[in-house]
Amino acid sequence: MYFKRYRKLDWFTAGLKLWSNQIPLRFDTYSSACSNRCTYCYARQLTQGGLARMGMKYDPQTIKIGNLTPIIKACDNIFNKGLWNPHLYQHFWLKNRGLIENGTMSDPFLKEEEEILNTYNFMLLAKNYDLPIYFNSKCNALINSEKHFEAMCNLKNSGVLLDATLCSNNDTMLKKFEPKAPLASERFNIIKRLSDNGIDVIASARPIIKGVTDYDYEGYIGDLCDSGVKSIHLRTLIISGKQLKVPFWKKYAEEQGMVFKNISYRYPLEYFLDLFERAKKITKNKNVGLTASHTLFFKFGTANKCDYSKMSDKIQKSLFNPGIETILHNTYKHKKKPQMLYYDEILRPHIRKNKDFMHHKFLMDDKTSSLIWSSSCTMKVRIKFLLKGSAIAKNSIWNGWERNADACTLDNKNKPMLRNGYIASINGIYAVVDKKGNQLLDDNNNVIYSYIPEKYIDRNNIRSTHTRKSDVVTKKQLRELGILE
Repeated sequence: MYFKRYRKLDWFTAGLKLWSNQIPLRFDTYSSACSNRCTYCYARQLTQGGLARMGMKYDPQTIKIGNLTPIIKACDNIFNKGLWNPHLYQHFWLKNRGLIENGTMSDPFLKEEEEILNTYNFMLLAKNYDLPIYFNSKCNALINSEKHFEAMCNLKNSGVLLDATLCSNNDTMLKKFEPKAPLASERFNIIKRLSDNGIDVIASARPIIKGVTDYDYEGYIGDLCDSGVKSIHLRTLIISGKQLKVPFWKKYAEEQGMVFKNISYRYPLEYFLDLFERAKKITKNKNVGLTASHTLFFKFGTANKCDYSKMSDKIQKSLFNPGIETILHNTYKHKKKPQMLYYDEILRPHIRKNKDFMHHKFLMDDKTSSLIWSSSCTMKVRIKFLLKGSAIAKNSIWNGWERNADACTLDNKNKPMLRNGYIASINGIYAVVDKKGNQLLDDNNNVIYSYIPEKYIDRNNIRSTHTRKSDVVTKKQLRELGILE
Protein backbone atom coordinates (compact mmCIF):
# COMPACT_ATOMS: atom_id res chain seq x y z
CA MET A 1 0.00 0.00 0.00
CA TYR A 2 1.07 3.57 -0.66
CA PHE A 3 0.15 4.96 2.77
CA LYS A 4 2.30 4.19 5.80
CA ARG A 5 0.47 6.17 8.49
CA TYR A 6 -3.17 6.95 9.18
CA ARG A 7 -4.98 9.55 11.28
CA LYS A 8 -8.69 9.47 12.04
CA LEU A 9 -10.54 12.78 12.05
CA ASP A 10 -14.12 14.03 12.17
CA TRP A 11 -14.90 15.41 8.72
CA PHE A 12 -18.64 16.04 8.60
CA THR A 13 -19.30 19.70 7.84
CA ALA A 14 -21.39 22.18 5.90
CA GLY A 15 -20.95 22.13 2.13
CA LEU A 16 -17.60 23.45 0.96
CA LYS A 17 -19.11 25.83 -1.62
CA LEU A 18 -22.75 25.88 -0.67
CA TRP A 19 -23.87 28.67 -2.99
CA SER A 20 -22.03 27.67 -6.14
CA ASN A 21 -22.42 23.88 -5.90
CA GLN A 22 -25.81 23.80 -4.14
CA ILE A 23 -24.50 20.86 -2.09
CA PRO A 24 -25.47 21.36 1.58
CA LEU A 25 -23.17 18.82 3.30
CA ARG A 26 -19.66 17.43 3.02
CA PHE A 27 -18.06 14.28 4.39
CA ASP A 28 -14.64 13.23 3.09
CA THR A 29 -13.76 9.60 3.72
CA TYR A 30 -10.11 10.52 3.04
CA SER A 31 -8.19 13.77 3.23
CA SER A 32 -4.72 15.38 3.16
CA ALA A 33 -3.05 12.79 0.94
CA CYS A 34 -3.75 10.89 -2.25
CA SER A 35 -1.91 8.09 -4.03
CA ASN A 36 -2.96 9.28 -7.51
CA ARG A 37 -0.11 11.84 -7.29
CA CYS A 38 -1.57 14.27 -9.83
CA THR A 39 1.04 16.93 -10.47
CA TYR A 40 -1.49 19.79 -10.58
CA CYS A 41 -3.28 18.89 -7.32
CA TYR A 42 -4.55 21.92 -5.39
CA ALA A 43 -5.56 19.88 -2.31
CA ARG A 44 -1.95 18.88 -1.69
CA GLN A 45 -0.89 22.52 -1.91
CA LEU A 46 -3.53 23.55 0.63
CA THR A 47 -2.48 20.80 3.01
CA GLN A 48 1.21 21.64 2.70
CA GLY A 49 0.54 25.32 3.25
CA GLY A 50 -1.69 24.72 6.26
CA LEU A 51 0.83 22.44 7.96
CA ALA A 52 3.70 24.83 7.19
CA ARG A 53 1.87 27.66 8.98
CA MET A 54 1.70 25.42 12.06
CA GLY A 55 5.39 24.55 11.82
CA MET A 56 4.66 20.98 10.69
CA LYS A 57 6.08 19.05 7.76
CA TYR A 58 3.81 17.52 5.14
CA ASP A 59 4.10 13.76 4.69
CA PRO A 60 2.31 12.57 1.52
CA GLN A 61 2.13 9.03 2.91
CA THR A 62 0.13 10.02 5.98
CA ILE A 63 -3.59 10.11 5.18
CA LYS A 64 -6.48 11.33 7.29
CA ILE A 65 -9.42 8.93 7.40
CA GLY A 66 -12.87 10.40 7.90
CA ASN A 67 -14.38 9.22 11.19
CA LEU A 68 -17.75 7.62 10.49
CA THR A 69 -18.76 7.48 14.15
CA PRO A 70 -20.28 11.01 14.46
CA ILE A 71 -22.39 10.66 11.33
CA ILE A 72 -23.47 7.13 12.33
CA LYS A 73 -24.54 8.45 15.74
CA ALA A 74 -26.35 11.43 14.19
CA CYS A 75 -28.24 9.17 11.77
CA ASP A 76 -29.21 6.81 14.58
CA ASN A 77 -30.53 9.68 16.72
CA ILE A 78 -32.40 11.35 13.87
CA PHE A 79 -33.87 8.40 11.96
CA ASN A 80 -34.16 5.70 14.67
CA LYS A 81 -34.77 7.66 17.88
CA GLY A 82 -36.34 10.84 16.55
CA LEU A 83 -33.80 12.98 18.41
CA TRP A 84 -32.64 15.97 16.42
CA ASN A 85 -32.18 19.72 16.66
CA PRO A 86 -33.65 21.64 13.69
CA HIS A 87 -31.42 24.60 14.55
CA LEU A 88 -28.25 22.61 13.92
CA TYR A 89 -27.17 22.79 10.31
CA GLN A 90 -25.97 19.18 9.99
CA HIS A 91 -29.04 17.80 11.78
CA PHE A 92 -31.42 19.76 9.59
CA TRP A 93 -29.89 18.61 6.32
CA LEU A 94 -29.46 15.00 7.41
CA LYS A 95 -33.11 14.90 8.46
CA ASN A 96 -34.11 16.34 5.09
CA ARG A 97 -31.63 14.10 3.25
CA GLY A 98 -29.51 16.86 1.79
CA LEU A 99 -26.85 15.90 -0.75
CA ILE A 100 -23.48 14.96 0.82
CA GLU A 101 -20.31 15.63 -1.19
CA ASN A 102 -17.37 13.24 -0.80
CA GLY A 103 -13.96 13.75 -2.39
CA THR A 104 -13.16 17.44 -1.91
CA MET A 105 -9.69 16.93 -0.41
CA SER A 106 -8.79 13.42 -1.57
CA ASP A 107 -10.19 10.70 -3.82
CA PRO A 108 -12.79 8.51 -2.06
CA PHE A 109 -12.06 5.57 -4.40
CA LEU A 110 -8.27 5.35 -4.14
CA LYS A 111 -6.68 1.99 -4.89
CA GLU A 112 -5.99 1.64 -1.15
CA GLU A 113 -9.74 1.94 -0.49
CA GLU A 114 -10.05 -1.66 -1.68
CA GLU A 115 -8.34 -2.65 1.57
CA ILE A 116 -9.24 0.21 3.96
CA LEU A 117 -12.97 0.17 2.99
CA ASN A 118 -13.85 3.51 4.60
CA THR A 119 -15.78 4.74 1.54
CA TYR A 120 -17.38 1.32 1.19
CA ASN A 121 -18.68 1.51 4.77
CA PHE A 122 -19.90 5.05 4.10
CA MET A 123 -21.87 3.76 1.10
CA LEU A 124 -23.46 1.09 3.30
CA LEU A 125 -24.46 3.81 5.76
CA ALA A 126 -25.94 5.91 2.95
CA LYS A 127 -27.89 2.91 1.66
CA ASN A 128 -29.21 2.12 5.14
CA TYR A 129 -30.53 5.65 5.75
CA ASP A 130 -31.42 6.56 2.16
CA LEU A 131 -28.86 9.39 1.99
CA PRO A 132 -27.97 10.94 -1.41
CA ILE A 133 -24.22 11.16 -2.15
CA TYR A 134 -22.07 13.13 -4.61
CA PHE A 135 -18.66 11.50 -5.27
CA ASN A 136 -15.65 13.23 -6.90
CA SER A 137 -13.24 10.56 -8.10
CA LYS A 138 -10.82 9.12 -10.63
CA CYS A 139 -12.51 5.77 -9.89
CA ASN A 140 -9.62 3.40 -8.96
CA ALA A 141 -11.62 1.16 -6.62
CA LEU A 142 -14.75 1.29 -8.79
CA ILE A 143 -12.68 0.00 -11.70
CA ASN A 144 -10.86 -2.74 -9.79
CA SER A 145 -13.38 -3.91 -7.18
CA GLU A 146 -16.71 -5.54 -7.98
CA LYS A 147 -17.59 -5.07 -4.33
CA HIS A 148 -17.38 -1.28 -4.66
CA PHE A 149 -19.11 -1.25 -8.03
CA GLU A 150 -22.06 -3.19 -6.60
CA ALA A 151 -22.24 -0.90 -3.55
CA MET A 152 -22.38 2.11 -5.85
CA CYS A 153 -25.20 0.58 -7.89
CA ASN A 154 -27.12 -0.16 -4.68
CA LEU A 155 -27.26 3.59 -3.99
CA LYS A 156 -29.33 4.25 -7.10
CA ASN A 157 -32.63 4.47 -5.23
CA SER A 158 -31.12 6.71 -2.52
CA GLY A 159 -29.66 9.10 -5.06
CA VAL A 160 -26.02 8.94 -6.12
CA LEU A 161 -24.00 11.10 -8.48
CA LEU A 162 -20.46 10.27 -9.61
CA ASP A 163 -18.30 13.14 -10.84
CA ALA A 164 -15.61 11.32 -12.83
CA THR A 165 -12.65 13.62 -13.37
CA LEU A 166 -10.52 13.23 -16.49
CA CYS A 167 -9.13 15.92 -18.73
CA SER A 168 -8.20 13.92 -21.83
CA ASN A 169 -9.07 10.80 -23.80
CA ASN A 170 -5.38 10.15 -24.48
CA ASP A 171 -3.81 7.61 -22.11
CA THR A 172 -0.22 8.59 -22.82
CA MET A 173 -0.68 12.34 -22.39
CA LEU A 174 -2.82 12.01 -19.27
CA LYS A 175 -0.29 9.71 -17.60
CA LYS A 176 2.31 12.50 -17.57
CA PHE A 177 0.12 14.61 -15.29
CA GLU A 178 -1.67 11.84 -13.37
CA PRO A 179 1.06 9.19 -12.99
CA LYS A 180 -0.70 6.87 -10.53
CA ALA A 181 -4.32 7.43 -11.57
CA PRO A 182 -6.27 5.01 -13.80
CA LEU A 183 -5.86 5.37 -17.56
CA ALA A 184 -8.37 7.53 -19.40
CA SER A 185 -9.61 4.46 -21.28
CA GLU A 186 -10.29 2.69 -17.96
CA ARG A 187 -12.29 5.64 -16.69
CA PHE A 188 -14.31 5.85 -19.90
CA ASN A 189 -15.18 2.15 -19.50
CA ILE A 190 -16.36 2.54 -15.89
CA ILE A 191 -18.41 5.64 -16.80
CA LYS A 192 -20.22 3.67 -19.49
CA ARG A 193 -20.74 0.67 -17.22
CA LEU A 194 -22.17 2.77 -14.39
CA SER A 195 -24.38 4.73 -16.80
CA ASP A 196 -25.70 1.48 -18.27
CA ASN A 197 -26.63 0.47 -14.70
CA GLY A 198 -28.71 3.61 -14.15
CA ILE A 199 -26.18 5.67 -12.16
CA ASP A 200 -26.02 9.43 -12.73
CA VAL A 201 -22.50 10.19 -13.98
CA ILE A 202 -21.03 13.52 -14.93
CA ALA A 203 -17.52 14.26 -16.21
CA SER A 204 -15.28 17.09 -15.07
CA ALA A 205 -12.49 18.33 -17.29
CA ARG A 206 -10.58 19.46 -14.22
CA PRO A 207 -8.21 20.91 -15.03
CA ILE A 208 -8.17 21.72 -18.71
CA ILE A 209 -4.49 21.42 -19.66
CA LYS A 210 -3.42 23.16 -22.85
CA GLY A 211 -1.65 20.73 -25.16
CA VAL A 212 -3.40 17.77 -23.52
CA THR A 213 -7.14 18.39 -23.20
CA ASP A 214 -7.29 20.21 -26.53
CA TYR A 215 -5.09 17.70 -28.39
CA ASP A 216 -8.21 15.94 -29.73
CA TYR A 217 -10.79 18.21 -28.12
CA GLU A 218 -13.84 17.44 -30.25
CA GLY A 219 -13.04 13.73 -29.99
CA TYR A 220 -12.65 14.01 -26.21
CA ILE A 221 -15.97 15.83 -25.69
CA GLY A 222 -17.70 13.46 -28.12
CA ASP A 223 -16.31 10.40 -26.31
CA LEU A 224 -17.61 11.73 -23.00
CA CYS A 225 -21.08 12.29 -24.43
CA ASP A 226 -21.12 8.81 -25.96
CA SER A 227 -19.99 7.19 -22.70
CA GLY A 228 -23.29 8.12 -21.06
CA VAL A 229 -22.45 11.18 -18.94
CA LYS A 230 -25.38 13.49 -18.32
CA SER A 231 -23.35 16.67 -17.95
CA ILE A 232 -19.79 17.97 -18.49
CA HIS A 233 -18.03 20.60 -16.40
CA LEU A 234 -15.08 22.64 -17.68
CA ARG A 235 -12.49 24.26 -15.45
CA THR A 236 -9.06 25.42 -16.58
CA LEU A 237 -5.72 24.84 -14.94
CA ILE A 238 -4.61 27.37 -12.32
CA ILE A 239 -0.96 27.46 -11.28
CA SER A 240 -0.52 28.94 -7.82
CA GLY A 241 1.08 28.40 -4.41
CA LYS A 242 3.98 25.97 -4.33
CA GLN A 243 3.52 25.18 -8.01
CA LEU A 244 4.90 28.62 -8.84
CA LYS A 245 8.26 27.49 -7.41
CA VAL A 246 8.41 24.30 -9.47
CA PRO A 247 10.60 24.82 -12.58
CA PHE A 248 8.37 22.61 -14.74
CA TRP A 249 5.22 24.63 -14.01
CA LYS A 250 6.99 27.97 -14.27
CA LYS A 251 8.31 27.02 -17.70
CA TYR A 252 4.94 25.58 -18.72
CA ALA A 253 3.13 28.82 -17.80
CA GLU A 254 5.53 30.87 -19.92
CA GLU A 255 5.43 28.52 -22.92
CA GLN A 256 1.62 28.27 -22.93
CA GLY A 257 1.07 32.01 -22.68
CA MET A 258 -0.62 31.91 -19.29
CA VAL A 259 -1.42 35.24 -17.63
CA PHE A 260 -0.46 36.07 -14.04
CA LYS A 261 -3.50 37.44 -12.23
CA ASN A 262 -4.61 37.42 -8.60
CA ILE A 263 -1.55 35.48 -7.35
CA SER A 264 -1.86 32.71 -9.93
CA TYR A 265 -1.27 31.88 -13.59
CA ARG A 266 -4.34 31.30 -15.77
CA TYR A 267 -4.99 30.82 -19.46
CA PRO A 268 -6.30 33.89 -21.31
CA LEU A 269 -10.08 34.09 -21.18
CA GLU A 270 -10.29 33.90 -24.98
CA TYR A 271 -8.75 30.43 -24.88
CA PHE A 272 -11.38 29.16 -22.44
CA LEU A 273 -14.23 30.87 -24.29
CA ASP A 274 -13.27 29.05 -27.48
CA LEU A 275 -13.22 25.68 -25.72
CA PHE A 276 -16.60 26.34 -24.13
CA GLU A 277 -18.25 27.28 -27.42
CA ARG A 278 -16.79 24.26 -29.20
CA ALA A 279 -18.02 21.93 -26.44
CA LYS A 280 -21.43 23.62 -26.47
CA LYS A 281 -22.02 22.68 -30.10
CA ILE A 282 -21.31 19.01 -29.40
CA THR A 283 -23.17 18.65 -26.10
CA LYS A 284 -26.26 20.44 -27.41
CA ASN A 285 -26.62 17.97 -30.28
CA LYS A 286 -26.23 15.03 -27.89
CA ASN A 287 -28.53 16.42 -25.16
CA VAL A 288 -25.73 16.54 -22.57
CA GLY A 289 -25.48 19.37 -20.04
CA LEU A 290 -22.50 21.76 -20.04
CA THR A 291 -21.30 24.01 -17.23
CA ALA A 292 -18.16 26.00 -16.50
CA SER A 293 -16.39 27.48 -13.49
CA HIS A 294 -18.69 29.92 -11.67
CA THR A 295 -15.96 32.58 -11.74
CA LEU A 296 -16.78 33.04 -15.42
CA PHE A 297 -20.54 33.09 -14.98
CA PHE A 298 -21.24 36.27 -16.91
CA LYS A 299 -19.57 34.87 -20.01
CA PHE A 300 -21.29 31.48 -19.95
CA GLY A 301 -24.54 32.01 -18.02
CA THR A 302 -23.84 28.85 -16.04
CA ALA A 303 -22.16 28.16 -12.73
CA ASN A 304 -22.83 24.80 -11.08
CA LYS A 305 -20.65 21.70 -11.21
CA CYS A 306 -23.24 20.06 -13.43
CA ASP A 307 -26.62 20.57 -15.04
CA TYR A 308 -28.75 19.29 -12.16
CA SER A 309 -31.89 19.37 -14.29
CA LYS A 310 -30.66 16.22 -16.02
CA MET A 311 -30.13 14.31 -12.76
CA SER A 312 -32.55 12.03 -10.91
CA ASP A 313 -35.36 13.47 -8.79
CA LYS A 314 -33.56 12.29 -5.64
CA ILE A 315 -30.53 14.42 -6.48
CA GLN A 316 -32.58 17.47 -7.45
CA LYS A 317 -34.62 17.34 -4.23
CA SER A 318 -31.46 17.07 -2.10
CA LEU A 319 -29.95 20.39 -3.24
CA PHE A 320 -29.72 23.73 -1.48
CA ASN A 321 -31.87 26.20 -3.42
CA PRO A 322 -31.58 28.69 -4.85
CA GLY A 323 -27.98 28.33 -5.89
CA ILE A 324 -25.60 30.85 -7.32
CA GLU A 325 -27.18 30.74 -10.76
CA THR A 326 -30.49 32.20 -9.55
CA ILE A 327 -28.70 34.90 -7.58
CA LEU A 328 -26.24 35.84 -10.31
CA HIS A 329 -28.91 35.95 -13.01
CA ASN A 330 -30.81 38.50 -10.92
CA THR A 331 -27.66 40.44 -10.14
CA TYR A 332 -26.68 40.50 -13.78
CA LYS A 333 -29.78 42.53 -14.61
CA HIS A 334 -28.46 45.33 -12.40
CA LYS A 335 -24.76 45.11 -13.17
CA LYS A 336 -24.59 48.29 -15.29
CA LYS A 337 -25.99 50.59 -12.63
CA PRO A 338 -24.32 51.75 -9.38
CA GLN A 339 -26.49 50.92 -6.39
CA MET A 340 -26.59 50.75 -2.64
CA LEU A 341 -26.78 47.31 -1.03
CA TYR A 342 -28.91 47.01 2.08
CA TYR A 343 -29.34 44.07 4.41
CA ASP A 344 -32.41 41.92 4.31
CA GLU A 345 -33.47 41.69 7.96
CA ILE A 346 -35.75 38.70 7.48
CA LEU A 347 -33.44 36.30 9.33
CA ARG A 348 -32.51 38.51 12.26
CA PRO A 349 -34.92 36.81 14.73
CA HIS A 350 -33.44 33.43 13.83
CA ILE A 351 -29.76 34.25 14.46
CA ARG A 352 -28.39 32.73 17.63
CA LYS A 353 -25.03 33.69 19.09
CA ASN A 354 -22.58 31.01 20.09
CA LYS A 355 -19.13 31.85 21.41
CA ASP A 356 -17.48 28.71 20.00
CA PHE A 357 -18.98 28.50 16.54
CA MET A 358 -18.51 30.31 13.24
CA HIS A 359 -19.67 29.42 9.76
CA HIS A 360 -19.51 31.11 6.38
CA LYS A 361 -21.56 34.27 6.23
CA PHE A 362 -23.81 35.33 3.42
CA LEU A 363 -25.87 38.37 2.57
CA MET A 364 -28.28 39.00 -0.26
CA ASP A 365 -30.09 42.28 -0.81
CA ASP A 366 -33.79 41.62 -1.31
CA LYS A 367 -34.19 44.47 -3.83
CA THR A 368 -31.32 43.77 -6.21
CA SER A 369 -30.54 40.14 -5.32
CA SER A 370 -26.86 41.09 -5.05
CA LEU A 371 -24.93 38.69 -2.88
CA ILE A 372 -22.13 39.50 -0.47
CA TRP A 373 -20.12 36.53 0.73
CA SER A 374 -17.47 36.38 3.39
CA SER A 375 -15.68 33.48 5.00
CA SER A 376 -14.67 32.95 8.59
CA CYS A 377 -11.30 31.68 7.39
CA THR A 378 -10.30 35.12 6.05
CA MET A 379 -11.76 37.38 8.70
CA LYS A 380 -11.56 38.23 12.38
CA VAL A 381 -15.03 38.98 13.64
CA ARG A 382 -15.88 39.69 17.26
CA ILE A 383 -19.39 38.24 17.13
CA LYS A 384 -19.76 34.61 16.13
CA PHE A 385 -23.04 33.12 14.97
CA LEU A 386 -24.57 29.72 14.53
CA LEU A 387 -25.84 29.04 11.02
CA LYS A 388 -29.27 27.47 11.38
CA GLY A 389 -30.26 24.87 8.84
CA SER A 390 -33.97 25.53 9.11
CA ALA A 391 -33.58 29.26 8.58
CA ILE A 392 -31.24 29.06 5.61
CA ALA A 393 -33.43 26.47 3.91
CA LYS A 394 -36.60 28.48 4.43
CA ASN A 395 -35.25 31.87 3.41
CA SER A 396 -32.35 30.86 1.17
CA ILE A 397 -30.05 33.48 2.67
CA TRP A 398 -28.35 34.10 5.98
CA ASN A 399 -27.32 37.47 7.35
CA GLY A 400 -24.42 36.81 9.69
CA TRP A 401 -22.92 40.29 9.50
CA GLU A 402 -23.47 42.52 12.46
CA ARG A 403 -20.95 45.07 13.75
CA ASN A 404 -20.76 47.04 16.96
CA ALA A 405 -20.76 50.84 16.87
CA ASP A 406 -16.98 50.77 17.33
CA ALA A 407 -16.50 48.90 14.05
CA CYS A 408 -12.92 48.78 12.87
CA THR A 409 -11.28 51.62 10.98
CA LEU A 410 -8.94 51.06 8.08
CA ASP A 411 -5.87 52.48 9.80
CA ASN A 412 -6.25 50.93 13.24
CA LYS A 413 -4.17 47.74 13.33
CA ASN A 414 -5.26 46.87 16.86
CA LYS A 415 -8.83 46.22 15.80
CA PRO A 416 -10.10 43.45 13.50
CA MET A 417 -9.73 44.22 9.81
CA LEU A 418 -12.89 43.90 7.76
CA ARG A 419 -12.49 42.07 4.50
CA ASN A 420 -15.67 42.61 2.59
CA GLY A 421 -17.07 39.57 0.85
CA TYR A 422 -17.82 38.82 -2.75
CA ILE A 423 -18.41 36.01 -5.16
CA ALA A 424 -15.65 36.09 -7.73
CA SER A 425 -18.07 36.96 -10.53
CA ILE A 426 -19.39 40.01 -8.69
CA ASN A 427 -16.51 42.44 -8.44
CA GLY A 428 -17.18 46.02 -7.42
CA ILE A 429 -18.72 45.64 -3.96
CA TYR A 430 -17.40 48.31 -1.58
CA ALA A 431 -17.82 49.15 2.07
CA VAL A 432 -18.93 52.76 2.60
CA VAL A 433 -16.74 54.99 4.81
CA ASP A 434 -16.71 58.58 6.00
CA LYS A 435 -13.87 61.03 5.28
CA LYS A 436 -11.88 59.64 8.23
CA GLY A 437 -12.09 56.09 6.93
CA ASN A 438 -14.63 54.89 9.51
CA GLN A 439 -17.08 52.33 8.14
CA LEU A 440 -20.66 53.53 8.09
CA LEU A 441 -23.32 51.47 9.83
CA ASP A 442 -27.05 51.32 9.34
CA ASP A 443 -29.57 51.58 12.17
CA ASN A 444 -28.99 47.93 13.06
CA ASN A 445 -25.18 48.19 13.17
CA ASN A 446 -24.68 46.51 9.81
CA VAL A 447 -21.84 47.74 7.62
CA ILE A 448 -23.27 49.59 4.59
CA TYR A 449 -22.16 48.43 1.13
CA SER A 450 -22.52 49.67 -2.42
CA TYR A 451 -22.11 48.07 -5.83
CA ILE A 452 -20.17 50.04 -8.46
CA PRO A 453 -19.56 48.74 -12.00
CA GLU A 454 -15.98 48.70 -13.22
CA LYS A 455 -16.40 51.55 -15.71
CA TYR A 456 -17.07 54.00 -12.84
CA ILE A 457 -13.97 53.10 -10.84
CA ASP A 458 -11.18 55.06 -12.54
CA ARG A 459 -13.14 58.26 -13.05
CA ASN A 460 -14.13 58.37 -9.36
CA ASN A 461 -10.78 57.25 -7.93
CA ILE A 462 -12.35 54.24 -6.20
CA ARG A 463 -10.09 51.50 -4.91
CA SER A 464 -9.97 48.33 -6.96
CA THR A 465 -11.28 44.99 -5.68
CA HIS A 466 -9.35 41.89 -4.55
CA THR A 467 -7.02 43.68 -2.14
CA ARG A 468 -5.95 42.72 1.35
CA LYS A 469 -7.47 45.85 2.84
CA SER A 470 -11.15 46.58 2.76
CA ASP A 471 -12.40 47.89 -0.56
CA VAL A 472 -14.05 51.19 0.25
CA VAL A 473 -15.95 54.09 -1.24
CA THR A 474 -16.70 57.41 0.46
CA LYS A 475 -20.05 59.13 0.86
CA LYS A 476 -18.74 61.93 -1.34
CA GLN A 477 -17.97 59.52 -4.18
CA LEU A 478 -21.43 57.96 -3.87
CA ARG A 479 -23.04 61.40 -4.09
CA GLU A 480 -21.04 62.06 -7.24
CA LEU A 481 -22.40 58.80 -8.67
CA GLY A 482 -25.92 59.93 -7.81
CA ILE A 483 -26.83 56.95 -5.63
CA LEU A 484 -26.63 58.66 -2.24
CA GLU A 485 -28.29 61.91 -1.22
